[in-house]
Parts: sequence; C-alpha cells; structure tokens
Amino acid sequence: MQMFPRQMFLRHTFLRQTLFATVAVFGLGATAATAATSAAPMSPPAASQAMPSAQPPAAATAKPPTMAERVDRRIADLHSALKITPAQAPQWRRFTAVMRENARDIDHAMHVRVDRLPSMNAEQNMQSYAHIAAIHAEGMRKLVPAFEHLYAAMSPAQKQTVDQVFRNDAYRGAAAHHH
Repeated sequence: MQMFPRQMFLRHTFLRQTLFATVAVFGLGATAATAATSAAPMSPPAASQAMPSAQPPAAATAKPPTMAERVDRRIADLHSALKITPAQAPQWRRFTAVMRENARDIDHAMHVRVDRLPSMNAEQNMQSYAHIAAIHAEGMRKLVPAFEHLYAAMSPAQKQTVDQVFRNDAYRGAAAHHH
C-alpha cells in the first residue's frame, strides 16, 4: 500500500502519540517514552514542494522501532538494572511474556486504527480510541499480577531499584504531559 505524504504524517503523528500513551499506561519506562517524545514532529510538505519524482527524505522512510522492539529494549534494561537472579527467572519470564503479549496486542490495535483512520467519522474515531483504552486496561489487569509475583521474589535492594526506576518513569511521563 502506497502512502501519500498526508497519510504518512498522520500515521507517524498518531503512532508517536499513541505510543507515548501506551508507555505511560503500561509503565514500560524511560526508553520508550524518551524515544516517543524525542522524535521530531513531521510537518506535511507544502503542495508546491511535493514532487512525484522526488525521493522522500530519509526520516520519512526510516521506520520507527515497533512497540515490540521498544518493549524488548525495556526488558533488557530492566533485567540489567535489577540483576535478576536464576531463582527469579520463572517470575521474570512470566512478567516479560505478559509485557510482550501486551505490546503485540496494542501494536495490532494501533495499526488497525491508523489504517482505518482516514475513513473514520468522529463517532468511529471515539469508538476506536475507546477500544485501544480497553486493550490498555486489560493489559494492565494481566501485567499487575505478573509483576506482583516478581516483586515478591525480589531482594530489598532490587525492590528499592525498581521502585526508583518506576518512580522516575512516572515523573518523566507527567513532565512530558505538562509540556
């Protein structure tokens, strides 16, 4: 499917905004939040500048990391910061499996929304957004128990580290919403 400049702009903007919201809701952290908010917003090219034979700029053709890639990066960062032990591996695997499943679910829903966005009316747009919010909520319902089991298996030092990591992520997300 060929995308026109306006569609590329809408898709990029929507994915960036939805990714940030997803990261904030899932608490997936600084890595994805930073990547989502640091991307320079694209502006649609002026009609007089659009030339059919012109090559699109590299930034327009470069694919941003998928939600799954961002979650995998977050998992690696957390694993390193928390120094997960072999004894904690089963709880860690369950937690990360839920994170990956949630990323797949939200990524799929976001792509469906973006693909349908150009033909949606306002009512369908709101319904679509509500559907994504429901997927967020369901993902959190699955993620919390998996995290609780992992947290219970952590040492006091690990708990202190993860408490600070999640606190920092929450502050970053709140600061991004105020700007």
